[in-house]
Amino acid sequence: MSVHAGTHMIAPLRKLHGKNIKIYVAVSVLWCFISVYGFIAFIRRGFPGYMSFKTAFAFFDYSERKIYFLMDYIAIMLLFMEVGYLIIYGLGKTDIKRKR
Repeated sequence: MSVHAGTHMIAPLRKLHGKNIKIYVAVSVLWCFISVYGFIAFIRRGFPGYMSFKTAFAFFDYSERKIYFLMDYIAIMLLFMEVGYLIIYGLGKTDIKRKR
C-alpha cells in the first residue's frame, strides 16, 4: 500500500516545487533521511526474512516502547512510498516525447 501511495506523490510534490523551491528541497532531503533510516529499520527488524518466507512468524518484542516501534514502521512505510515515487518518476523520464 505504501508503494501505491508513493505513486500518487508526484502531483503534490510538483505543485510544491512550483510554489516554493526551498520548502520542496527541505521536504525532499527530510524524506531521503527518513527513508535511509527506514532501510536500516527494515533490515534490523528482519523484514527481508518475512517477505521471502524464510521466517514463519513475526516476532514482536512487547518490552519495546511503542514510540520506537511506530517510528520504525512509519519510516519503513515512507521508504516504500519513496520507492513508488521513484518508479513513477523514472517512468515519466523515459516517456518518448512526440513532436506535433
